[in-house]
Amino acid sequence: VNPERGKELLNNLDGLYNGGTVNCFPGKNGAICTSDCYFFIDEIEREWDAITFHIQQCGQKIENIYIIGNQDSLRGFSGTKSRSFFEGVGAALGNLELVLIRDNNGLYSNPIFQR
Repeated sequence: VNPERGKELLNNLDGLYNGGTVNCFPGKNGAICTSDCYFFIDEIEREWDAITFHIQQCGQKIENIYIIGNQDSLRGFSGTKSRSFFEGVGAALGNLELVLIRDNNGLYSNPIFQR
């Protein structure tokens, strides 16, 4: 996956990304953890592994997680298993405020965790 693709994907998010430094997958590996993290699940392999690894590495800094993909991909994030996972993460990490899933077109947007 081309890490530069992350910039292009972020710039196409109307209203969900307003510029600034964020963590993005796909993207370049960096040593900086930010409060906002974007996962474009159609663009990365093993999305749950990527999400879990990022939470382990940057958990105390994360406030908002955005999961973006096509509606078929998002079905894996709309069930009780993912909701329970993020509720557990939210309980363990006091800073987590929001986990939002959204389709690529911005037509479907649903918080699966919100403090």
